[in-house]
Amino acid sequence: MTQENYYEPRYISQSNNNSVNFYFGEKNNKKTLYESIFEFDKIVLLGNPGIGKTKELENLFEVLWREHEATGLIPFSINLKNFRPINEFKDLIKYEDWKSLSNIIFILDGLDEIAEIQDFISAFEIFVSKNNLLNIKYVISCRTNIYEKYLVNISNFKTFFLDNLMLDQAKSILNEKYKINLDLISIDDKHRNYLQTPFFLNLFAEYYLKNQKPPQSDSEMWEKYIEKTIEENKSKNIKKKVINNVKLIKNLKKVAFVNELMQKNFSTEDELDTILGENHLEFIENPF
Repeated sequence: MTQENYYEPRYISQSNNNSVNFYFGEKNNKKTLYESIFEFDKIVLLGNPGIGKTKELENLFEVLWREHEATGLIPFSINLKNFRPINEFKDLIKYEDWKSLSNIIFILDGLDEIAEIQDFISAFEIFVSKNNLLNIKYVISCRTNIYEKYLVNISNFKTFFLDNLMLDQAKSILNEKYKINLDLISIDDKHRNYLQTPFFLNLFAEYYLKNQKPPQSDSEMWEKYIEKTIEENKSKNIKKKVINNVKLIKNLKKVAFVNELMQKNFSTEDELDTILGENHLEFIENPF
């Protein structure tokens, strides 16, 4: 297994209680998403941005596909950002003869990336109802705040939350992916948030490898990440016009602020035009 492909087993809970003891987390009574799909046919997986929902679904698909001859369960992975109000849910299924399969699981990523969530839910519940006699399982992911904002309620689905990383899990990821021994680094409680989600853990690792010390603040780590991403984009687009870093970062802040207020993780072109004016066409090409 390559460093980049390393996967650390994660756990899910029926309550959103991520105050689990980071340093001495107990795994004995925890269940994985893989274990839970054989107990529950319909699951909604919730979690905050960066906690690793997409990676968890990708791993679930890969494991089920490897084991499909033994389990008889055929996984279908679907990215929900491709859904449009004019669609039916079945339009997202690329295999036309899916009904001929005896045992199916649809793994649906990104309910929060759909502009018209209620339209999707209506179409989805019609599909589930029409095919309730077939052996179909479902897993669907969504950001917790979007799920709560829209008061999402998908009939007969069990809600689970993806747990934060515990200390031993963070140590394993740092060691396996980056060859970083966390026991040799001086960290304190202010670093705890960096280690509890894969996104921030990766930022922490990249910062440490470059600077040989842990970040002292969120802003310090974010600034380095943004600078690195902009420079990488410059190298890929060296023949294009020069990127104005100051202007790009200023516009990023505007868009991030508006999306946070609206509790969205994307902006349409019309919305970008409203926020940024004629600058939005240049902004669309940015690496974020």
